[in-house]
Amino acid sequence: MSALASSTSIDSHAKIVNLLQNTYQDCTSGFGADRTDEDVDVMNLQYGEVTYAGMEPLFTALKLQPDDVFYDLGCGTGKLVLYVALRRQWAAQTGRSVGLEVGERRLQTAKMVYDRIQTKLGHQAPDVSMQLQDISRFRYSDASVVVLTNLCMDAGIVNRTVDNLLRCPSFKRIVCITPLVSPRLKLASSVQVSCTWCKMSSWHVYDVISAEQFAFMRRPPAPAPCIRVRSKPALPRAVSIGGSRRVKPTPPGAASPLAMKDAAGSGCKLSLPALSLVEASSVTPIKVL
Repeated sequence: MSALASSTSIDSHAKIVNLLQNTYQDCTSGFGADRTDEDVDVMNLQYGEVTYAGMEPLFTALKLQPDDVFYDLGCGTGKLVLYVALRRQWAAQTGRSVGLEVGERRLQTAKMVYDRIQTKLGHQAPDVSMQLQDISRFRYSDASVVVLTNLCMDAGIVNRTVDNLLRCPSFKRIVCITPLVSPRLKLASSVQVSCTWCKMSSWHVYDVISAEQFAFMRRPPAPAPCIRVRSKPALPRAVSIGGSRRVKPTPPGAASPLAMKDAAGSGCKLSLPALSLVEASSVTPIKVL
């Protein structure tokens, strides 16, 4: 483990920034025109960088675990991916860091700087891979946490890139500049990052909903249980016996409600026990007022 592994986060940040500044000192800048053999619109080759001051809060927002594989999509000259890799190395994390870039000149600079860092640190150099790739056509098989600098990126490239990432089973978090629209991406937070094009830029942090969880969420709800409703018993009919209205007997054990009206004209119900025909004949008639 490096001697810097026990240092604080602030100390690690300062030492790594100093290392990168010295290593990039005589390198070609990523700004300006670049070339590519990929079928990519030249507008997608516009360049900007996260400043060294902005790398600290961005790294915190990534919430990288020891075995996560980090991807920087559109890594340019490799400053951010190398910073993240060095921070992880200083924290004794073993996960790999990958930078994908479509601009040939910028990627050449990134590879050259990484070679210099390997020479300086020897066996303590982090595990980094720099690749010349179109991020929208790349097959992601191990990506866990991703940074996508999509400020000036064509919407078609962004959509294809996100679709390819969502096919990766280990993909769990993405941090980007402009918002992404996908039912499997849940906005978790935002982070303020200093960049070359803006003193302070708000970046979006999305957590990825796994394919299994998303399929479960989309399942139709279970049908409601069937509830049998018992019909109410028929009201007893009044019959005339000897000139008086009597209540017609109901079957044994059934209640016999009678409707009455009070002085105010409101209705109420009275439950009487079932009567036999003989008993019913002796019931005093109920006068309706």
